[in-house]
Amino acid sequence: MDIINSLFTSLFGISVVFAVLAALILLIYGQSLVMKKMHREKPAEGVVETVKAAPVPAKSASAPSTNVPGKLELVGIDEKTAAMVMAIVCDECGIPVNELIFKSIREIA
Repeated sequence: MDIINSLFTSLFGISVVFAVLAALILLIYGQSLVMKKMHREKPAEGVVETVKAAPVPAKSASAPSTNVPGKLELVGIDEKTAAMVMAIVCDECGIPVNELIFKSIREIA
């Protein structure tokens, strides 16, 4: 085999490798688009559901506030991010932190 045939063979091999890599990139990109369309959720609805799911107890003039918070379940989120989410929800709703009850916070990706 002379040098010209060797160069053509190596160039053909390299081009096949790059073509397969490009096909894999397109396949992964296509799958990610399909998965995003299948699992698309509106994040604003999750915030509204959280606020609606935590009813504010009625305050009476004779009884002191005995609102004892329960356990907060964090799923796939760290404490600092959960604290920021709770502060943002309270600020947007205009409800003080001690009047809302958060039962669980999970990340929606």
